[in-house]
Amino acid sequence: MYCPNCGEKIKDPNQKFCQYCGAALKFDTETSISQADIISNKSATIPSTEYTPTDAKQKTSKKHSKRCFAGAMISFTLSLLTIIIGLPLIFFIGSSIHLEEDPLSIFYFYYFLLYYPFSGYYPTPRYVLDEGLRMIAHVYGVLFILFGIASFILGIVARRTRRKAIYRESNNGLVKAGGVLAILGIIQGIIGAIIGGILFYLPFYATLLNYVSGI
Repeated sequence: MYCPNCGEKIKDPNQKFCQYCGAALKFDTETSISQADIISNKSATIPSTEYTPTDAKQKTSKKHSKRCFAGAMISFTLSLLTIIIGLPLIFFIGSSIHLEEDPLSIFYFYYFLLYYPFSGYYPTPRYVLDEGLRMIAHVYGVLFILFGIASFILGIVARRTRRKAIYRESNNGLVKAGGVLAILGIIQGIIGAIIGGILFYLPFYATLLNYVSGI
């Protein structure tokens, strides 16, 4: 006896389901179906595995694949620009923090030197950062923090869209590239947000140096 659905041989004539395809076995034990009959009629009994027009349209449209790649590319590019611009800014602004004597303290120095020559007063230099660089550090710091967060979120969304694309449109080249770029965008987004935080903190670092130095 053979399964009327897949054509495989049935070992137990009393079993109700085929052990190969799971189809229900409704023929009586007295009825015998030859394997030749099953093979000849197999195309009529086995459901077609061909794509329907709707399935073919979903496979060729690549809507989710394009969304995955676009989101991942934006995440990667935005975070990469944040790192490329942010790192030089950190070194430039950090190196611009310098010691400078306060003009008012210099005035007091000459005043005490003239009227109180033995007072021992001496002007103490302070760590300062130009106001323009302070503004740049604050503005770019906030922007890079936002860019880093945006890159991180876009990378996560691109990874989730990638799952839909694989399920509905197969694992094509756009999906593979989008998956890699999304991971890089997530990592670089975290780094970009850290760079923004450091930039935003630099002006306060000059004040902290004066406090630690007791100036």
